[in-house]
Amino acid sequence: ADLRKKLASWLRRRPGLQALKRTYYRRYDQISNDTKLDRYPEVFVCASELLGHAPSDTLRLLSFGCSTGEECFSLRRYFPRAWIDGVDVSRKNIRICEARNQDVKIRFDVSRENLVESHPFYDAVFAMSVLCRWPQTRETDSSADTYPFEKFDETVRHLDSLVRPNGLLVIYNANFRFTDTDSSRRYEALLIPGLEDSGFVHLFSKEN
Repeated sequence: ADLRKKLASWLRRRPGLQALKRTYYRRYDQISNDTKLDRYPEVFVCASELLGHAPSDTLRLLSFGCSTGEECFSLRRYFPRAWIDGVDVSRKNIRICEARNQDVKIRFDVSRENLVESHPFYDAVFAMSVLCRWPQTRETDSSADTYPFEKFDETVRHLDSLVRPNGLLVIYNANFRFTDTDSSRRYEALLIPGLEDSGFVHLFSKEN
């Protein structure tokens, strides 16, 4: 722990390395691995009720930014027979997911650009606390250098392309409003009972 703190302090004192790091990570959304089981019960209950009309063994769900798999394992409680895919940019996270997984209807994969071609359409796509940068955006007036709106909009378009007609695109705790994207025109906003806010991360306009 002390070594990590010293390394972080050393990196902060080198603006060139910080700029290089920001450039590298601009192609990603959230880079934190923080997660836990059943973080969003109100969301999952509402989604299961909205999709309750579909045969449970044909439902396909995507956890985008699944980290070490807790969200996928939590979704199983609400969707006992659904097919659940989890994707993450970290190969290490995916290896952890696969080592922990004992459910043949839960699959994990590294997130990549050809996800649309290699996976089916989904009845629900969950992007929970992943379309943001935290804590990097906590004390800044502009998200442009950390997580620009253009990156958010690009990822939303990608996720939109994975949702089947009349499916759900579930975004929570994001740095931007979904309604600021062109993709939002295809959707009807739904209120989730018991959910008091849109998350704790700071919101920015589409101008960052």
